[in-house]
Amino acid sequence: MTILLAACSSSDGTPVADGGGSDSDGTQSTCAAPTGGPTMHQGHITADETWTAATGPHIVTFSFGVQKGATLTIEPCSEVRLAADHGIDVAGPNTPDTGTLVAEGTADRPIRFVADQPGKPWAGLLVRQGGSARLAYVTLEGGGSDAARNGAALAILGDQSQPAPQELVHVDHVTISGADTHGVSIEGHGAFTADSKELVISGAGSYPVRAWPNGLGTLPSGSYTGNAVDEILMPGGGGAENIAVDMTLHDRGVPYRVGLVTSNAPELRVSAAPATTVATLTIEAGVHIRFGKGGMFAIEFATGTNPATGAVVAEGTASAPIVFTSAERTPAAGDWVGLRFGLKPDARNKLDHVRVEYAGGQTGIDNFSCDNPARPSSSAGRNEAAILILGEPAGAFVTNSTIADSAGDGIERGWSGPPIDFLATNTFQNVAYCKQSYPLPQSGACPSPVPCER
Repeated sequence: MTILLAACSSSDGTPVADGGGSDSDGTQSTCAAPTGGPTMHQGHITADETWTAATGPHIVTFSFGVQKGATLTIEPCSEVRLAADHGIDVAGPNTPDTGTLVAEGTADRPIRFVADQPGKPWAGLLVRQGGSARLAYVTLEGGGSDAARNGAALAILGDQSQPAPQELVHVDHVTISGADTHGVSIEGHGAFTADSKELVISGAGSYPVRAWPNGLGTLPSGSYTGNAVDEILMPGGGGAENIAVDMTLHDRGVPYRVGLVTSNAPELRVSAAPATTVATLTIEAGVHIRFGKGGMFAIEFATGTNPATGAVVAEGTASAPIVFTSAERTPAAGDWVGLRFGLKPDARNKLDHVRVEYAGGQTGIDNFSCDNPARPSSSAGRNEAAILILGEPAGAFVTNSTIADSAGDGIERGWSGPPIDFLATNTFQNVAYCKQSYPLPQSGACPSPVPCER
């Protein structure tokens, strides 16, 4: 089912005549004043429906769902006003269901969703698995109340039992302004369509985006600054930490953060589903990822001799390095664990022109390499480093990179086999112990003394 909205008016409800306003980019509006509104709406939509510009503004007095295959179409120039804590649920609230929301304006005939009462935020648009939405030249203003899904003005909720991202929402020149909490929430492997573009989020009371990482590869181009916290948040736990398919993490101009402020040891993981494949996370040059206290980036968490099912390709440049760092207000060595490569690392792994800082925190593992001669004897067997490699790699996949302020070693060579040297092109600054640990020999005892470059 589809619902259509139309008509233009000012934020206080006063109709706007032709040429009576302009978009945020300065485009002059050609919207005519509505002639038949206002129109009140409540109750679920179960058959195709169109909201016209002429009968606006359209006032939503109570939350409703777009259900049973219906399409709600909102015409260009429409203004939709929503009561405090109420919103529109596409393919909900009861699931499974289906439904479609189409609100496609143009540069000179935009569509607006606003609070019916200024200062009293509405909930949001929620699009569930089984539903879809197409939004173009749309502004969502003053949503994201506590009643919204994750407090987001636009929430995308996929089916977490399906590892692949589900493209539920298309955006094109969409602005989310003044959200009470978050601009966008992405969870359960929901996602934007691959052709989405020009999403602008500003004035949010918290983060512009809160998302499960599996859907972040579809985060559109645009702007994510001017919010209370200019970071893209990945909660980093509770099943919301794993990337299970090939994905690219784009540089969207703000850092990514792993873990809520209250999180305990948040994680970002790369591990394929099904386990017979390999999920590769590609990270664009210039991306910064900040980890909460005790956090970890695990490119395959498990240990053993089986091939890893996850890989990371992080190729920065000298002028735009990729940075893995602490999210603490006053960062210090050991704030987070670091990068952990489990099982037998995949040959696709590549870290070039990256910086890993303030890592080397406690791992709870030991004896994956020879006892560390730089540590006190009581902790000589502990394996803690900014980069932990817990299986023999094909080669030195960390190059032209900097490891700084590690509370442990620089690189943990935690395998049984010949040593692979990681020192040649890399820089180590303020590393507490060895630049690289020494792997266990395949047979015989560790050398005495154990080599330790400092």
